[in-house]
Parts: sequence; C-alpha cells; structure tokens
Amino acid sequence: MIMKKNKNDVFRDNPITQRRGKYYLRKNTLFACIALIVVILCTGAKLFIPLKNENNEMTEAYIVRIIDGDTMVAAMNQNEEVVRLIGVDSPESVSLEESENSIYGDYASVYTGNCLEKGQKVYLTFDEQLRDPYDRLLAYLWIEPDISDVTNLYQYQMVRDGYAIAVTYEPNERYSLNLKEAMQYAIQERKGLWVYRDYYKEHKN
Repeated sequence: MIMKKNKNDVFRDNPITQRRGKYYLRKNTLFACIALIVVILCTGAKLFIPLKNENNEMTEAYIVRIIDGDTMVAAMNQNEEVVRLIGVDSPESVSLEESENSIYGDYASVYTGNCLEKGQKVYLTFDEQLRDPYDRLLAYLWIEPDISDVTNLYQYQMVRDGYAIAVTYEPNERYSLNLKEAMQYAIQERKGLWVYRDYYKEHKN
C-alpha cells in the first residue's frame, strides 16, 4: 500500500522550504539580538569591555568622584560605575545609619581623595564575582598598568598606609595574602589609623 504524504511532510521535505526555514531562523535570531542590544542601551544597563594584559583582564577607567575610603565612581567606555574595592574595608563615613560613621571613615575618605584625583587614569582588574548585592562593580584598582608589581595595587597601598584593613570575601581572594602582609606591616609600624588606640583595639584581631 502506498502511503500518501500529507501537506506538512511535503513542505518539510522540500529543499526550498528547508532553505527558507533556515533563512528565517537566522533572521529572527538577528532581530532578537538587535532587540536585546536596544533594550540594554535604552535601560542604561552597564557595559564595559575588558582589555587583556598579562593573562588578566584589565579595563582602563577614570576617577569621577570618591564616595568613601573604599568606594568611588569611575568612568569607563562611556559609562559610570560605582566601584567597590575588593579585599579591603575602610571605616564608614557615608552610611545611612549615622551610628556606623566615624571620624576614622572621614580620614580614610580624605586619604583616598588625596591619592585618587578626579580625572586620574587608573586600571581595573577583576576576580570571580563581578558585582556585589548592591550592583557595585567589584575591582582591584591599579595606579599603573603593571600588575606584576603588587605595589601598584591601590588596595595594597591603602592597607599598608593604615587606612583600611584586609578582608577576604570568598571567592574573591586573588591578592588576600599580599593584603594581609600589608596590614601586618601597618599594625607593627602603627601606620595611618593604627596610631589611634581605640581603632587599634577594635581592628587588630
């Protein structure tokens, strides 16, 4: 008995129909990608393109303003990002909870403001997590593009000078040992905020 092909089988087996199907699939995929890009641009979603440097991703950025000791706004690729420095914690100075702010936070903010001037070119590298729960960009901030020298890392400088403590938040721990060594030096030499007895007692351990 000869089985008749139904209408759908004929269209499915037709080479012209198959080519047209592939064409429309590619066309629809292209339109979907374009639509996604338009949505991202219209909603102000954050985009940046990392640059390669010594087997690590690096992005050039420019300081816009300092928020506090360990947080700042930086411009990159025509976008502005709130950048939270990885691996360090400085005292609070702009918390909505006024009781959390302290004079030491003001000192740390002034320190960072003196080290990182508005418009200064800096270099950002990243770790396992790109953003924190507050949508801040998590980054290591480098004064110079040579990341083989840890003294070019701003976090290292800040901790060694005594204006932040080394804190590890897994899985972002690429320079945790370097930062802990810098903090030990700052404690021993009573650098920066470590000169104050109450700060020393609160943060030494």
